[in-house]
Amino acid sequence: YADLVERSHRVGARIALDTSGAALTAALAEEPDVIKPNAQELAQAVGRPLVTVGDALKAAEELRERGARSVLASLGADGQLLVEASGAYF
Repeated sequence: YADLVERSHRVGARIALDTSGAALTAALAEEPDVIKPNAQELAQAVGRPLVTVGDALKAAEELRERGARSVLASLGADGQLLVEASGAYF
């Protein structure tokens, strides 16, 4: 996926990724426009359990710091969380 992000950006395209594990982690270096992890994938990406929505917010912010431009995380019964440069929306 990292290669896909890099090639997409090279031609001016924006890209949203819905992947997990090593593929997600590797793709962060290429600054995908949007990543869409679920709660479990988000926890796996930061290497710790996410118990509260606040934990999920911190994890999403961490993935932005690691390269994702926006993080749209699905949190099951807790809804969704969008974290981007302009702020966080729940």
